[in-house]
Amino acid sequence: RWRVAIHKNTHQDTLHKLSDHTDSLNTWRVREAVAGNKNTHQDTLHKLSDDPHLSVRRGVAKNNNTHQDILHKLASDPLDFVRRGVASNNNTHKDTLHKLSDHTDSLNTWQVRRGVAKHKNTHQDTLHKLSDDPHWEIRKLVASHNNTHQDTLHKLSDDPDRDVRWRVAIHKNTHQDTLHKLSDDPHWPVRELVALNNNTHKDTLHKLSDDPHWAVRKEVALNNNTHKDTLHKLSDDPNLSV
Repeated sequence: RWRVAIHKNTHQDTLHKLSDHTDSLNTWRVREAVAGNKNTHQDTLHKLSDDPHLSVRRGVAKNNNTHQDILHKLASDPLDFVRRGVASNNNTHKDTLHKLSDHTDSLNTWQVRRGVAKHKNTHQDTLHKLSDDPHWEIRKLVASHNNTHQDTLHKLSDDPDRDVRWRVAIHKNTHQDTLHKLSDDPHWPVRELVALNNNTHKDTLHKLSDDPHWAVRKEVALNNNTHKDTLHKLSDDPNLSV
């Protein structure tokens, strides 16, 4: 029955029938396979979202055909193992993702929030909230997310973790004022990425042309925003790579 449940050609009516199997201890594996099958109908998935076995509910949460309403319901599942599945589903709505960003009820819920911080549908307000997360990896993902607002990136430019600031420095949404601020960062790889960013102002690039690290000055020489006067100055740089 398990192989029928995972088969790509199994009809939705057959899958619904298999979702009723509770005749032995291990039939949850059949129901889990039904929950993960792309052919499974919404009504069957809704039914399985109440299954007593966590792996079955997790299968529903991870199925990309699961309706947003079912995913929103599963976002309140008592187990973060299931909620992680919701956070990884491509169909999860921004409101459900915001709801998931609140979970701090166990040691492993940071993995749920990590899924939210990575998700393409996460709204900028949720990302701003997660910029205060105690876990550095989540703040790093916020600093990398395409939906992150300039104000959130500016806030993260003060983050104590340099990997977070590194991602702010390279982000396409980072404002020139934030980049200017990061041009004073104590870690040269952050300054190198400021010099690389297409949003960096010519005045900041001119300032970085005096940077003590040659890799920073090299990126200044490559940036399309660099003024001709700065390039003339760099023509005397002692490092041939510049």
